[in-house]
Order: sequence, then structure tokens, then C-alpha cells
Amino acid sequence: MTTNTLPKSSRPHSLFSFAALRPWGERALFLISRLLWALFILFVIAFVAFAGLEMARGAQPLDALVMGWQHLLQWLQGLLHGDLGLTSSASAGARPIPVSEVLPLILARSLVLLTAALLLAFLIGLPLGYVAARHRHSPLSSFTLLLSILGASLPSFFIAMLLQMAVIAWVRRTGGPAPLPVGGFGFDAHIILPALVLAMRPIAQLTRITFLSLDEVLDQDYIRTAWSKGLRKRNVWMRHISRNAAIPIITTLATSLRFALSSLPVVELYFGWRGIGFNLLRAIGFRDDNLAVALLLSLGILFILINWLIGFLYGRFDPRLRPQTTIHAGKDASLSGSFLDLLFSLRDAVFALPLLQRFRARQPESDRFHAAIKQKSDERGVYEVDETVRKQERRKAWRRGTLYNPSFIAGSFILLGLFFVLLAGPRLWPHNPYLTQGLTITGGEFKVPPFEPDEIHRWGTDALGRDILSLVLAGAKYTLSIAIAAMLARMLVGFLLGAIAGWSPDSRADRFILGLAEITAAFPALILAMLTITALGIRNGPWVFVVGLSVVGWGEIMQFVRGQVMSIRPQPYIESALAVGLRQPQIISRHVLPNLFAVLLSLAALEMGAVLLLLAELGFVGIFIGGGAFADLEGAMTELGSYHYSDVPEWGSLLASMRLYARGYPWTAIYPSLAFVVAILGFNLLGEGIRRLVNAVSVQFGSIFNRRTVMAFLVILLMINWISSRTGATSLYSQAARGFDGERAYQHLQHLAGQDTRGRRLNTAEIDEMAEYIAKQFQAAGLQAGGEEQTFFQTHGRSFAALAGVPRLEVIDAEHLSKSWRYQQDFAPMQVEGFSGGQAQGPLLALTFGDMVERYHVWPGATVSYHPAMENMDFSDEILLLLHPDDIKYLQWVPYKALLVVAPPEVDMRRYAIYAGSEPIVNLSGGPVREPVPTPHLWITEEVANALLADSGASVLSLRDIADGLGENAMAKLPTGYDVNIDVPIDDFPDNPTRHVIGHLPGIDAELDNQVIMIIAKYDGLGVGPDGTVYPGANDNAAAIAVMLEMLRAWQESNYRPDRTFLFIAYAGEGYETSQGPHAPFKPERFLKAKYGFSQLDIEAIVLLRGLGTGEAQVMEMGTGGNLRLLNLFEDAASKVGLKTQRSRDAVDLSAAVGTRAGMTEAPTAEVAPNITLGFRGWDKYQGLSEDSVERIDPAWMEKIGRALSTGLMVLGKEERY
Repeated sequence: MTTNTLPKSSRPHSLFSFAALRPWGERALFLISRLLWALFILFVIAFVAFAGLEMARGAQPLDALVMGWQHLLQWLQGLLHGDLGLTSSASAGARPIPVSEVLPLILARSLVLLTAALLLAFLIGLPLGYVAARHRHSPLSSFTLLLSILGASLPSFFIAMLLQMAVIAWVRRTGGPAPLPVGGFGFDAHIILPALVLAMRPIAQLTRITFLSLDEVLDQDYIRTAWSKGLRKRNVWMRHISRNAAIPIITTLATSLRFALSSLPVVELYFGWRGIGFNLLRAIGFRDDNLAVALLLSLGILFILINWLIGFLYGRFDPRLRPQTTIHAGKDASLSGSFLDLLFSLRDAVFALPLLQRFRARQPESDRFHAAIKQKSDERGVYEVDETVRKQERRKAWRRGTLYNPSFIAGSFILLGLFFVLLAGPRLWPHNPYLTQGLTITGGEFKVPPFEPDEIHRWGTDALGRDILSLVLAGAKYTLSIAIAAMLARMLVGFLLGAIAGWSPDSRADRFILGLAEITAAFPALILAMLTITALGIRNGPWVFVVGLSVVGWGEIMQFVRGQVMSIRPQPYIESALAVGLRQPQIISRHVLPNLFAVLLSLAALEMGAVLLLLAELGFVGIFIGGGAFADLEGAMTELGSYHYSDVPEWGSLLASMRLYARGYPWTAIYPSLAFVVAILGFNLLGEGIRRLVNAVSVQFGSIFNRRTVMAFLVILLMINWISSRTGATSLYSQAARGFDGERAYQHLQHLAGQDTRGRRLNTAEIDEMAEYIAKQFQAAGLQAGGEEQTFFQTHGRSFAALAGVPRLEVIDAEHLSKSWRYQQDFAPMQVEGFSGGQAQGPLLALTFGDMVERYHVWPGATVSYHPAMENMDFSDEILLLLHPDDIKYLQWVPYKALLVVAPPEVDMRRYAIYAGSEPIVNLSGGPVREPVPTPHLWITEEVANALLADSGASVLSLRDIADGLGENAMAKLPTGYDVNIDVPIDDFPDNPTRHVIGHLPGIDAELDNQVIMIIAKYDGLGVGPDGTVYPGANDNAAAIAVMLEMLRAWQESNYRPDRTFLFIAYAGEGYETSQGPHAPFKPERFLKAKYGFSQLDIEAIVLLRGLGTGEAQVMEMGTGGNLRLLNLFEDAASKVGLKTQRSRDAVDLSAAVGTRAGMTEAPTAEVAPNITLGFRGWDKYQGLSEDSVERIDPAWMEKIGRALSTGLMVLGKEERY
């Protein structure tokens, strides 16, 4: 490679050397380029924010990108007119207000807080670092550095909690007023505690970097020369030491600002400081995209301005940082070329494996190079040091680097302790971390959890009665595993990109990578990680967190590696390697990486601390593995709302409800926080210790970490994985599950879903026959009666409605001519909450909407949503036509005669359904109970809609174009000129007697038999349609009952006796009973009322079965409410029988996750117990169709999913810790 240096007069100058830019045209061009790049960064931030928020709400990636682009264009269109949109989350009243009104106040609050925090950091951290450097060989220096490491290891919420507790303790002790406010907003004493918390990490970082920078400069030769000249101390410090140490300190100030921005949401949320962070979390939770994007862009602008200022200061303090641009010729430095070299490196790595080396011809090594080196050494009088002396000096260096390295010793001890916790596992747990407790009687006194620390529970319990010490010990495995994986991903991505960028500086690849890092850095780390995790699907397990945590941390590693590679690149041994023909990947792997490995090891330890710190803050805002679930609490804690928890022990999940419970129950927050603090402190100390060790010993790890040791490590990991996959409880019970016979299950299916059953609809003789058949099979399998009066049946009243005849849709024009459309081809009844049958006739009015702002109103016992723009609307004399089903929610409290909705492509008009019965309407405001008014709701095709719109000159497409142009809270009405006649004849069956079939398999373990596992499947069907079509319902849901019955037979044959109790429930009509609509929440606890004594059982798990006969693919789909324990169990069980699995993509309520409800929205749905829904992926393809017949079911599919189900349930019923 040749390098041509430009003449000094023609060199492009540094990024911010404005005075050097001549003539004025170049200065203007430079400024324009920087402004265009800044605008591009802001454009990307806005697009990523819109698309990420859509994905976080459950949208598929491609749909989210399209919707994000559309929202961005609409937002930019408003921005060009000075309109930032409306915000509801930042409004103090019920009506939304313009974002432009609240944005300046929100920004001012946070900017003042950030300025105060950074000012504190500068005033405290800089003097501490200076004092430590002035006494760098004294204990004071070591003590100061240890304090700085401790300060950098404390999560911001933990510091806030300690400060609040200290103030509260002061008040309780003295009885006087609080010396400082512990929460709230105000530019007075209220700012002190938030500023102190926000400044803690910057103080620690600035102290450490100031010391290290001054320590390095003080050892330079030019400083010794200055002292030897007798210069005054002040002149030496001001002119030489300070200026040369200023660059790292300035960089630390910029980095501290980024860390402060990351912690800003946590600090503001904890103290109730309504600034950028608080409102950003609130906006995300309330789907207030306008405010969320405006705040993210404000932070992006702040980041860009700070970067410009820092770059300007770099050039002013150190002229060496005004780089000279060179032109590199002879090598492709493009992005494609760099990545092509990366592919070559992968090829070289594969062919370099020891196994493949056997098949390669060995080339004799030439000693001419070594001989030439020896000759030059002899000519220059270079002599080798005596080996004995060298070893003695080496041993002394090792002693200094280890035994006299307190950071290394302390960090090693902490990590050894963590490793012991991981290695010992359950043997250290004082209690089962999965065991919950409810109401207890102690000394004649009723108590509910959380229980205070005592002799039984040393660290107390959480709100579910689980032992906190056991939860922390068990959670170490999950938390540290994720942190290690995320750290390795960060290091790998950062090293690869840094090596590519540093090898070809100022190339297109370098500029692309640096630009990508700059865009990533413009997001607050916490917010970007949260959006990434929720966008990828928080229910999808640990890998989502690994990706989210690595996305926000690779940039700093890349910058470090890039700088190191750029410094190593000109070395003679690199040029020699190039001369002998080595490729770039070979040089990096053989010569660059070994020289960086020791420093990268130190950096990896520090990155572990950073990952754990981010994990802790994510847990604090309710973002943890699986997303968790909600449980209703008893006693005083019911006032605090549902408890956010995870059924899998993980440190972050233990902090999810900390803000609500820490003051009243401090042990629930202190001990999980301390677990994070100890782990972060251990890794930070080890990282600092390794840095000192490398400086003292110049450690080289090339001889330890090479291809052979890496291959040996991989082989050991594969062996451990192979052994673990063939041992354990799941492997044992998978052998017993082979007794499940798919053909026998198919025989049950034929009996349950044959043509003679006529669809098993409620209120028919066929449904009663099926109930008797299931009860008989339960009894034959050895189950005890679990129903009423020593039977297998539990009878309840179910209200439902079914079509009494073929529905009609007709249009009547001005000449009284009518046109009708075909049922189940052109139109079909909709299944909605409420009574959707009846007859209606009236004028047809088309409605289309812009973005309608949603608000909430709290009634006694309930919270309801409404849209202010629709208040006082009345369409009771008109039939409405809507373009999209999402528009129905705008009419929630608006009267209308009937409703026609254009069906989206996924709606199949042929699907038949059973409807909710006519139930009284309860007036939430306390008014009288009203009888429901029959209101027909119909799907119609787009062709029918266009025919209805024809006389008005409009079409579905033109109305959608109008909708896209509507602003917020805007609605367009279009009379069609037609009168429409709708008739949906309905038979109403109020309070119809319906039987559930319940079988009881008692547990045999005295300690576990009070824990019940409920296996639930629906056995009724749709029956016969109004036109005589039979809907067999083979896959929905006779197949699940058939699998259940065959599994019970196999259990009886294998003599399986569970320790926990099982309830097998075949239910009918659940969800259609009194006061519930067709989509009402499932309440399985009602089955425990069937038999005396069942109410004393504790529900351990609920397994819902649906669609176990066929689907789109032979993949078992699993859906939970964030219950990772059950997911992991059934994933493992399915893998043992060779069945693939997939986790369903459940939308997560971010307002519940980030804890920003503030009483304005309805509470999250609380679970009775951990639950999981199992079925084949795409099982609902034929749901509600006559094609859902026995002939479509494959016995082999039933056998495979039956064995997976049987394996998981046997483990669940037998193992105390599954």
C-alpha cells in the first residue's frame, strides 16, 4: 500500500478547526455538510422511534416499518407548518394539548437538572482526581480510586432509595421536618437529591479518569525535563500537565452526559421530576408518539451539540488532534471490500483448525529472518539478558501486579463467590424460590406477604411470599448468563467493526461504521435498549435481551479497538506481514488481536459491569426477561395495584415494583439491589485490577488463548450440552411418554367430532352425549370424580345466541328498487361484545377518521376509555359504514342503528360463530340497568362497499385517501344516498344449563398435593348453521380432548403417580356466561367450586389446550403471560420428542411495564396462576369452517404433540423444582 501525503496548504483540516478553513466557501461547505449529517441523524432517530414503537405494540416488522414511515411523513408534514401534534400524556386535564406548549417546560426541567448534576461532577470529581494524582503513591490515592469504582457500581435507583431512606430515618429520629424533599419537582431544595443521584456516576468516572490521565502525564519525559529546569510548579501544572491531560477529561465529561441521559428516566421517575425522562416513559406507555418523538429528537439535538462542542475543545487543547488527511492508494477501502476481507478471515479461520491441518502439506520454516535479526543485534551490540535475572524480575512484576493489587484481589474474590453460587446452585437455596405463600396465622395474628426478615426468611419475602434470599441465589444464573452473553456480543461486534474501521481509516467503511455508532449513541441507552427489546418481543426469551443490550454498547468498544488498530497499523511487523502476503484478517487475528487481548480482557470485565447496570435499570422500569405477569395482592398492598413479577428468578424482575413498595417494605428492594451492586462492583474491580496487572507485567495471552485452547473449550461446551440434553427429569419422562399412541387418540377424535355429533353445540342432545363419553373415559383412566355431588359434572348457566335463519343485507334506492347480497360470500355477521343481532333499516352514512386521541375516565370500580372528539355524537337513526375494524373503538359510547365494516383480507366470510346472549347493560355512573338494544354488525367485502358508495362518487380507496389527510381528532362524514335493510335473525338462549366435565388425579406427596395443575380444553362446538351446514370442530377443539384422554390412558398404563394434584377439565361455553361477552377473560378458578375441598388448593399452573390436531406447520406454538418457567419446561419437553416450538408474539402493555399508569388507565389483567396455551402453529386456519373435519387431522401430529404435552406435564406433576 502506498501513501501520498498532500501538501500542507491543500490538506483538509480538522473537524472543528474553523479558523483554519479558508476560503469562506470551504467554511460554508463544511458547515452545510455537518448540518446535513445532523439532520440525517435526527431523521433516523424519528423513523426508528416510530417504527420501534409500532413493533413494541405487537406489529410485525415489515408492517411496523411501513407504519413508521407513514407516521414519520405525517409528522414531518405537520412540522413544516410548525405543528408538533397533540399530547395527552403531558396534559394536566382531560383534553390533549399541543406538544409545542409543553415541550419547552419539559426540556427546561431536565436541562437544569442535568446542568446541576454535571456541575456537581466537575466540582467534586476533578478535585478528587487531582488530589489522588498528587498523592498517587499513597493509600489516599488507592482509597479514592476504590471509592470511585464503588460510585460507578451503584445503580441510580439504589442511590436514590438510600438517600430517601436516610432523610426519612432523620425525620423519624429527630421528629423535626425533613431536611430535604424526598420527591416532587421544584427549582429549590427539590433538585438536590435528584442532582446528587444523577451526578454520582459522573463524579466517579471523572475522579478515575482525572487520576489516570494525570498519572500518565506525570510519567512523561517532558514533565521530568520541566521539573529539572526548575520551572515553577504552577507553570508546570498549567502549561504542561493540565493541557495534556485535558482531552481524556473532556471526553469523560461527554461520556458522563450520555450516562446521565441514560439514567435520567430512572431518576426522574423515582423522584417524580416531570422532565424529559419521566415524560418519555409516560409517552411510550400511553402511546403518545408525538411527544415521545419530540423528546427523543430533543435529546438527539443535545447530543449533536455536545459532540460539536467537544470536538471544538479537542482542537483547542491539543493541536495534535488536528489530523492530516492522507490518500491511500492501491487497496479497496470500501465497505464491501472490508467485509469481503472479513469473509476471507472466516475462511482462513476454518482452514486453520487443527483437524484440517492434518490434510495440509506442511511448509518448512525458514530461519533466515531470525538469523537476520540476530546479525543486526550483534552489529548494534545488543545482548540478551541472563535468563535467571529475567525470571526474577518477572516474578517480582507478577507479585506487584497481583498481591499488591487490591482491585484485582477484591474483584477476584467477589467473582469467585459468584461462581460458587452458580456452581452450588439449589444446594445453597434455603427455600424453594418458586414457592408462594398467602395468608398465614402467626401467634394468633393474620399476616399476608411480604413478610419481614426473620429466622425463617433471613431476607424476608416478596409480595407473593417467595423467599428473597432464595430468589437472589437462584436468579444469579439467569442474570449473569444474560450479562455474559450480552458482553460477548458487544465485544465481538465492537472488535470486528473497530478492526475494519481502524485498518482503513477515513475509508467509506470507516465513515459508515462511525456514522452508525454516532446514530446509536444519539439515543439514551436505556430507551434504545427498551425499544429494541420490546420491538423484538419481550416474550421471546433471553436472546432478545442479549440483542438489546449489545445494540447500545458496541460503539465505545469499536472506538477503542479502532484507535488501537490505527496505532498498531504502521508498526514494522505489520508492514512485514503485509510484505509476505498475509491478508488483513490473518494479520488482525495473528498480530493485532494478541497485542490487544490483555486490554480487551480488562475492557470485557468493565463491560460486564455496564451490562449489569443497564439490566438493573431496565428491571426498575419493568423490562425484564419474559415481560412478567401481574398478580392480585391481599391485605394492605391491594391499594398499590397488581404486583408485577416473573415466575423465573431473575434479579431485574425483583426490582420491577420497587418504586411502589420500597418505602413500606424496604427489604423487597434492598437485597435484589445489593445483588446487582456486588456483581457490578466485582467486575469493575476486576477490570481495574487487570489493567494494573497488564501495566505491571505486560501480560501476553497469545500462548494461552490460541486455536487449540479455543477448540478445546468449544469441544468441552459441546460435550456438556450433549450430556445435559440426555440427562435430567425431562429426558427421563420423555421415555415414559412414548406410550402415547396417536392412533388411539384419533379414535377418540372420531367419536367426538364425527358427523353424527352435529357440531356439539350447546343446548343439544349431542353435547350431553359427549359429556357422558368424556366422563366415562376419565373414570376408565382412574380419575376421581371432580364435579358436584360425587359426579364428574359441574353445571352452570350459559347465555348464548345463535343464528335462527340466514341473514339478509339489502339496499333500497330512491326508486324503491332493492338489491341483496349473498350470506358468507359478500357479507357475514361480526362477533362483537354485546348483542349483535336483530333488524335495522335506515340511511347509510360512511365515516372515516384521522388520529383520534384516547382518554380515560375513572368510575367507581372501573376505568373506561373514550375519545373526546366523539362526545355528543348521535347516529341512532343511521346505519354506519366504516373502512377498518380499528375504527369501531371510536364508536364505543356513540349510539347507532347498525354497523357495516369493510373486512380486511384476513377475514374469512365463511367462518361461523356463536354469539353473546342478550345481557343487561350496567351503567357505570350509577344509573339504572338497561336492556340491550339489538344492533346488527356485519362484515362486508370491499366490492360491496364500493357498490354502496357508487352514487356518492366515492370509493373505499378515495375515502382512505381522505382519512390519510385528516388531522388529529378529525372525522369525515359522507352520506351514500342509499337506505339499507339488515336482518340478522337470532335465537337467544339465556342461562342455558351447561356441564363441565372434571376429573381429579390427587397427588401422593404430603407437601405438594395441595398444589393443583389444571389441564383445560373446550369440548363444545358450533353445531349446525342456519343453512344446514355442519361445523364438526375437529381441531377446534375435539382434538385437544382426544389427546387428553389418550394421555391419561398412557399414564395409567405406565403407573405414573404425580406428587402434585391434577384437575383435567373439559369445559363447555366458558366466556358466554352471564355478564360476559364472547371475549371475556377466562376465569379457571371457577372450576375449584365444583367439589368441596378444591377451594383449599393452590393453583400451581394452568395449561390450556387448543388445536392439537393440525396446523400450518408441525410446530407447537406456546403463549403465556410472561411465564418463562412453563415456556422453558415445554420447550425442553418438545425438543426431547423432536417437535419444534415457537413462542407466540404477545403484545405487551408498555404502560403497565414502565409503571406510568398513575391511575389513569385500567389496571393490568392479573393472573390467577402461571398459565400457558399450547397448540399447533396456525391451528385456527379452519376454525369456524365446515372443513374443520376429522379427515384433516393427522394421527402422527397428534402423537408428537401428545408426547410433548405428556412429558411436560409429568415433569410438572412430579418435580418440586422444574
